[in-house]
Amino acid sequence: MNPMYPDGEPTNVDFLGIGAQKAATSWLHVQLAGHPQIWFPAVKETHFWDRRDDRDVSEWLDMFASAPSGVIRGEITPAYGPLDESVIREIARAAPQLRIFYSIRNPIERAWSAALMDLSESGQNPLEVGDDWYLEHFESAESRARGDYLGTIRRWRRVFGEKAVHLLWFDEIKRDPRSVLIRLASDLGVDDAFYRMQTVESIERRVFVGSGIPVRSSLQQALLEIYAKSINDLATYLDLNLKHWNHVARAGGGDES
Repeated sequence: MNPMYPDGEPTNVDFLGIGAQKAATSWLHVQLAGHPQIWFPAVKETHFWDRRDDRDVSEWLDMFASAPSGVIRGEITPAYGPLDESVIREIARAAPQLRIFYSIRNPIERAWSAALMDLSESGQNPLEVGDDWYLEHFESAESRARGDYLGTIRRWRRVFGEKAVHLLWFDEIKRDPRSVLIRLASDLGVDDAFYRMQTVESIERRVFVGSGIPVRSSLQQALLEIYAKSINDLATYLDLNLKHWNHVARAGGGDES
C-alpha cells in the first residue's frame, strides 16, 4: 500500500536524486530512465523544492501521478542537496518512504567543473577569464553549499534516516559504471538484471562531457585551502581515506562532467 500524505492523498514519489552537481547526475538520469521499471516526469530536474515560491505540495505530487502502474517514480535535481532541513522535513511529510541517492565527486573537481559550465552557458571563453572571476565563483555561497557534502548528508539523514540515503561515488562511476547501476537498482528495488544485460557501449555512453580544461595552476592552492577541511571532515565521518582528493588540484586534474 502506498504511504499517505497527511491530508489523505497517496504519495506518488518513490525516490529522489539530490546531487551533487557535476557528479554524473545526467548520466544517472539517462541510465535510470532507460529501465522499464523506473519512471521520470518529462524533465530530469523539476526544481520544485528549490524554486517552490507559493506552490502547494500537491503540485509536486501531481507531476508523478500519470506514471503507469508497476513502476517506481522519482526525479534527480542536484539543487536539492543543499536544501534547508526545514524543507527536507516538508519533503519527508509529503513522501516519507523516499529512497534517496547522492552522487559525490571530489569537491575541488566539482567546483572547477561548475565554474567552467557557468562560463560556457554565458558564452565566455574559460581561457580568457581572469583568476578573480574564478575565485569569486569558488567562494560564492552557492558553490560552497554545493560542495558541502558532509552537511548535505547529515541534514538528509537526520530527516530520512541513515539507511534511506545511499551514497554513490563519481570515481567509481568512471571506473565501473555497471556495478554502480546494479547496486543502485537493488537499492531502488528494481530488477538489476537490466543493467547486467546492457552493452558496454550503452553503459559507458557519456552525457554532457566537460571541456577537459585542467585546473589552472594559479588557482590550485586556493581550491585546496577552500576544501581541505571539508575533505578531512567527510573522510572522518565516513571512515574513509580521501587523501587522494587533495592531490587533484596539485596535479591539475581536468574537467569532467
